[in-house]
Amino acid sequence: MALPTTSVDTCLVCGAASHGVHFRVISCRACAAFFRRSLEASHLYKCRRLNKNCDVSKNAKHNCRYCRFQKCKRVGMRYQDCGLGQHQEQCDQINCEQYSLVPICSHLR
Repeated sequence: MALPTTSVDTCLVCGAASHGVHFRVISCRACAAFFRRSLEASHLYKCRRLNKNCDVSKNAKHNCRYCRFQKCKRVGMRYQDCGLGQHQEQCDQINCEQYSLVPICSHLR
């Protein structure tokens, strides 16, 4: 007899099967990698449909990166090291403080 699945088994961002806790949130590896890459590469996204309320579930045909990133933040993902060393202008560009991130870069303490 199979054990019933719980909400703990699903990614809080997209609803796919989770693979543990990533960036302080139960999430799948794809959403964790998306969140990390978005910050490390200083991506600034725009909503595809301009309504800022797109479906980012695993079943959505085309995921809006802006809305997916916003959902990552809304469910509580936190990046502990912005990975940008001493480059203040890069940290300003990704708005660490605006995103309620918890950077460990020495220039942001």
